[in-house]
Amino acid sequence: MPYESFAGGAAKRVFAILNVTLDVDQDAYVYEVQISMPVYLPESDVKYHVYSVLRRFNDFKRLYEGVGDVDGLKLPEYGLWSVLRADDAAFLAQRKLGLETMLKTIEENATASRSGAFAEFLASPQMKLNGDVSFQQLTTTEDATKSRANSADRSSNATLVADDEATSSDP
Repeated sequence: MPYESFAGGAAKRVFAILNVTLDVDQDAYVYEVQISMPVYLPESDVKYHVYSVLRRFNDFKRLYEGVGDVDGLKLPEYGLWSVLRADDAAFLAQRKLGLETMLKTIEENATASRSGAFAEFLASPQMKLNGDVSFQQLTTTEDATKSRANSADRSSNATLVADDEATSSDP
């Protein structure tokens, strides 16, 4: 069949948590999540569009709950969600790795990676404003304000060449 050659060979999104900072005003940790999304151009190898979003720890918890009922999805144990050790640097480093593992695990699951919860988590505020992603209807102005406050758009026009060639910028 003509599409068999595409099976299993599709490039996946790549995730990295770059920074973890404490928002002292909100008394909450904020994670800068870098997302590299594959971009297919006929004249070149796979490249990635790279952007970052800021997510609070509660955003990760909502994502966990939003995809937790997907059959066959094995997410990190719920102990990752402890807030009692939130000031322990070693625990925060362990949590960061666990959250990255969670994102990669969701991406590897065909159903979870296409879920609304994951799409909303990965969407930058600009994507939401442009309607590029479907997400839960915000019911009040306060909900919309909270949604915008919980994340920031740090989009980049940079593309990463899959075979580790030099990074280039689109005009």
